[in-house]
Amino acid sequence: MKTKMRYIMLCLIFASVFLAACQSKKGDGTKKRTIVTPSVTQGEEKNAPQASVSEVDTASRTAVQAEVLKSRREKSRMYAGFLVDGNEAEVWQNFNAKLSKELSKEQLAATWKETADGLEGYLGLGEVKEVKKGSYYIDTVIVNYENSQARSVQFVYDSGDKIAGIWFNTAKSTEVVSEEESSQYKEKDYSVNSEAGTLSGILTLPQGTDKPPVVLLLCNEDCDRDGSMGQQENKPLQDLARGLAAQGIASLRYDQRSYAYSDKIRSKDGMWQRVLMDASQAVNQLYTESKIDKKQIFVLTMGESTKEAAALVKAKQKRLKGVILVAPAATYEAEKDYGTGKVCVSDMAYFMKENSTIPLLVLQGGRDFETDEKDAEALKKLWKGRSHILYHEYKELNHYMMPASGKVSDATQYDAASCVSGQVTDDIATWIDGLN
Repeated sequence: MKTKMRYIMLCLIFASVFLAACQSKKGDGTKKRTIVTPSVTQGEEKNAPQASVSEVDTASRTAVQAEVLKSRREKSRMYAGFLVDGNEAEVWQNFNAKLSKELSKEQLAATWKETADGLEGYLGLGEVKEVKKGSYYIDTVIVNYENSQARSVQFVYDSGDKIAGIWFNTAKSTEVVSEEESSQYKEKDYSVNSEAGTLSGILTLPQGTDKPPVVLLLCNEDCDRDGSMGQQENKPLQDLARGLAAQGIASLRYDQRSYAYSDKIRSKDGMWQRVLMDASQAVNQLYTESKIDKKQIFVLTMGESTKEAAALVKAKQKRLKGVILVAPAATYEAEKDYGTGKVCVSDMAYFMKENSTIPLLVLQGGRDFETDEKDAEALKKLWKGRSHILYHEYKELNHYMMPASGKVSDATQYDAASCVSGQVTDDIATWIDGLN
């Protein structure tokens, strides 16, 4: 009881505008615990955490864009799983600055322990429901236990995709769904034909959208289809694929040749054999894919693949409608193609000197230690005066568009469990829609 009263007091001090929500439904026998809700001062944002969760209209792309950012929903599932596993510290690390001062890791752990006290036989998580109120996104996850018992965890996200509030409640049990199941997308096995052998991949298609645009997702030259990295196996390409599908956009990702057939990579192989040959083939296959709009094929490059973006676009410019460059550097690379004797060139100047009309979306993270503001400024200078280009900078994101905190300036920042920011998929979808 003391624990409960302590957090009710926190609500009174830091979010009194939500007291009515904390005290509502006294007569229905429902036990309700609110930890801390976000501090807001004006307008409709005052009611953000009081919103009732409603179903997203998956048949309407407009509604999906306004209400759902899939990668954030997956993040909410991940955080709920951390709570169940007793790993509350991972959740706390993703609080925004204000909430982390108001609620310690120990307080979070104690309150969740009290909330789940007496529950046995964890069964799994239900589908995440999300609504938007003002500048906040509110995700509700149902945690299911045996004997039809359940608890709900409600995450309130601020505009930077940090947790600004967290609520625990009793709830009705729901159907348990796996991470792969979703009313927003369906995934099918897909093979890219490579001279080294078949490259296994996944074509992610949005539910309820006929012939959607499609984005070819590329990362490091030796990565798997999800771009898995770090000790926690973060999956930036999977996050992007599902986040885009929730907004009506398809995508293709596949195991890179150096990952699937490392024993067949020769020391003399250049970027054409390692990356570009297979990526070009993937574009060709998408062009003949009946389930997507072949006039709206885009390519997204992040990590090492960004260095080869210009060469890929040059090879397939007639079949690509636009390019998304994640944390690019002002690179110039020339390598001999040992298969044909040609010289393969990748130069960001290509997008100014040879192809100044293909639309470019450039994304840069403020906590990126691999490419930083100096690289961004060099590219802006290189492309000065170019039309059809849009820049987005995210102060709290790293090289792979995942939230990063602290002063870590090396690859260990990728070890913390994380997810691509929902704002990124939102901006990509908005940009693609704007080209139609």
